[in-house]
This record gives sequence, C-alpha cells and structure tokens, in this order.
Amino acid sequence: MTKRFFALAAMLLTLIISAAAFASYERTADNTVPAYTDPELRNRNGNERVDAGDRLIVFEERENSYYVRYPVRNGTKDRWVPKNVFNDAQNGGNSAISPSGYAYPLGHRTNFGNGHDHAIAEGTPVYAIANGEARFYQVMGNYNGRYATVSYGNFIELHCDNGALAKYAHLSRFEGVGLQYESIKNPGSTYTACTNYGKKLVGTRRVNRGDLIGYVGTTGNSTGPHLHFELIENGNKRNINDYFDR
Repeated sequence: MTKRFFALAAMLLTLIISAAAFASYERTADNTVPAYTDPELRNRNGNERVDAGDRLIVFEERENSYYVRYPVRNGTKDRWVPKNVFNDAQNGGNSAISPSGYAYPLGHRTNFGNGHDHAIAEGTPVYAIANGEARFYQVMGNYNGRYATVSYGNFIELHCDNGALAKYAHLSRFEGVGLQYESIKNPGSTYTACTNYGKKLVGTRRVNRGDLIGYVGTTGNSTGPHLHFELIENGNKRNINDYFDR
C-alpha cells in the first residue's frame, strides 16, 4: 500500500510540474530576424514557415529557445525555435513592422477587404502604427431614442509625427484612457442620421510605434466586431492594403 501511495504521489507531482512548465502565453514573431531563412522553419513547400507578425503560443522556455505552436496551412505545428525569432507580446507591445515602416495596427499582416474594414474578434489588441499623439474620442448622439455611441463609436485619431493621420473606429475600449459615456452599437447611426451629434474628446496620450492603444469592438454604427481603419497622408486617404497586406 505504501509503495502504491508513493507511486501515485510521484505521478501526481510530475503532472503538476508538467502543467506548470507548460503554462502557455503568447509572443509575436519579429520581422527583422535572419532566422526566417532557416530551412528548419519551413517544409519543402513553404507551408510551415513562421511569418513576421505571427502570434504564437509558447508552452515552454529554455535559456535560448521556446517550445511553440504556430499556424501552418493545414492546422498548427509544434517545435523548438530559437529565442531570437521572437519579441515579447505580453507587455502590451507590438514590434512587427510593415514594409512601409508602420507597425501593423492589428499586430500582423492584415487584409482589409474593402480597404478599411477587417472583421476580427472583439477584444483583439490594436496598436499605434507610428510615434505620435493619440486622441481618444467617443462619438455620441441620439439615435432610436437613446443617447449612446453613434457613427465611429469609440475611436482614436493618431496624429503621427510624420504628418500622417490614422483613425481606428468602433473600438470596445481604450488602453490607458477610460470611457465617459455609454458604449453600445447602433447600426445605421451615421452622423447624418442622429441628433445631438458630438465628437467627445475623453483623453490624449503620447505613444510610440507599436504601443497598445485599444481593443477591437462594435460600438457606434456597426453590425459586428471589426476594426475600421483609415490612413490619411498629405490630405489623401490611402488604400490600407498597400501598406499592411504585404
């Protein structure tokens, strides 16, 4: 009985240690590391490549490597990968930089189907594409008998140091700035369709490229969670996919 007890206890302790060792967390693949040319990071057809900006799950950590799970064409793959392939995504930062020199607004290469909108889960982190001043607004108005978020809902204007203007709309909440008004979605509530319309500034923050600034939502004139994103340079609205889908 005693031997059996100790054997069971040892097995339980092993399971507890293993569970602790494999407590998972998330990291983001860097886009500047030469390791992407490592043949071990892809199979013969290139379907198992770790791409810049991929959000990867880390299960175990050693001195110079991580045991990770990353997306491949037909599912996921687990393997040990050198630490220099990654940047830490736990501290609210995003280091994945697009070829245009801007940080990806969603932390990875993204296709904005109509040039402005990308459907993605509510609560997905949103990042500053460049250094600048972030201005946090709630667009409010009366619509369908209720005073709440309308039009762009909770949105951010990022006035970039290079003169560009980036807009992030329909957010669920901001990072580092609190909401002051009721926050719901109001499909159809364009600024011309509501009364008592107002763009309420609720805070400002100085931010750096890659800083976490908010979270995807469905506030204002929205039918479901998505990021509405605009980039304006020299007074002209740009095609987002020219900057972030490559």
